Amino acid sequence: MLIASKYEEICAPRVEEFCFITDNTYTRGEVLKMESQVLNFLGFQLSVPTTKKFLRRFTQAAQFCYKVPSVELEFLANYLAELTLVEYSFLRFFPSLVAASAVFLARWTLDQSNHPWNPTLEHYTSYKTLELKSTATEVQVCGNFIFPKASSVTILKINNC
Repeated sequence: MLIASKYEEICAPRVEEFCFITDNTYTRGEVLKMESQVLNFLGFQLSVPTTKKFLRRFTQAAQFCYKVPSVELEFLANYLAELTLVEYSFLRFFPSLVAASAVFLARWTLDQSNHPWNPTLEHYTSYKTLELKSTATEVQVCGNFIFPKASSVTILKINNC
């Protein structure tokens, strides 16, 4: 509980409060020693990277060729990635794949005259276009209510990339 409260809470309880909660079963030193052992066992790896973390990096890579950063691209990619958070089916995908697919679909939605994937994005994401197609299609279906008329056309065009 001490580690979790330090990780999650803005103002974490003091060690003495945890000793009090346990009816002084453990001393302050024992609690701190156990905290140290747990963190060392976990290698201080308390969380995994999220889609948002990958999305930040991938949108920067996607905007490399732009003279002026595109906030539309950034906002649309973030929105598409956030749509996947409420869909249970997206848990089977790596967060990096969801982020890359959101960038792919955002670039495709904003500019269908150019291919949405380029060597720069391939380098920074380590995904090729073929690896993104199924996930990008599912992200697009997830956001189907946004572009109801274009949804089937977009899916067909994505599958032809």
